Amino acid sequence: GYELSGQKWLDRATLMGDAGVAGFQMLSIANLPDVGKPVPSFPLRFVAADGRTVAEDRAFNLASIIDASLGKKAVEAVTCEAPDRTSVRFAAGAARNAERIELFANARESELSVGADGAEVFVCAELVRQVTYGLSRQFGVARQAVTEYQNFFTYRPLPPRADTTSGPGRAGVPDRVACNLLTAAYLQPQDPLFFRSPSLPVVVYAAEIKMRRLGA
Repeated sequence: GYELSGQKWLDRATLMGDAGVAGFQMLSIANLPDVGKPVPSFPLRFVAADGRTVAEDRAFNLASIIDASLGKKAVEAVTCEAPDRTSVRFAAGAARNAERIELFANARESELSVGADGAEVFVCAELVRQVTYGLSRQFGVARQAVTEYQNFFTYRPLPPRADTTSGPGRAGVPDRVACNLLTAAYLQPQDPLFFRSPSLPVVVYAAEIKMRRLGA
């Protein structure tokens, strides 16, 4: 779901009429393809770079969540051309309003802390500018939709439990992890409402992801 920021100079009815806000249209937030719609289970992949560092397989994970949200094999390819740029290409006709998505990470930060229960908590944030290309009414000219949003991820390990569907245990590695995701959506300078909220988010979406380890 989503929570409006409560700014006095931008009322709910006016904001809800702005289709350019990230999250108000399908695929306008790549990692939340259909905001508010429950997503069935889907695989995620994280890779251990060394004995301590773990990184997500961004190409695999983006394709997985988009396909799961659309209920079909929609993503043809995901390429990470640079650490701050990711391209998503869709199969022909797979998505009504997107043929390709370009993601630009303009800022990142992360922190590892210890929670009240003594367990480690990993928090990371990423400011994203997304350009979605799709069909337009003008022949030969692609439609471009630009959205900007910031993702805040909080990962917490969950205590172990008897679960026959989980993979084999490994010392020091949790079998289950809870991830809380907050996504703050910002207006673009070309938006007619931009000067009502030029720097603050106008919508904050909240999602919860429950993960369980399948492999060793």
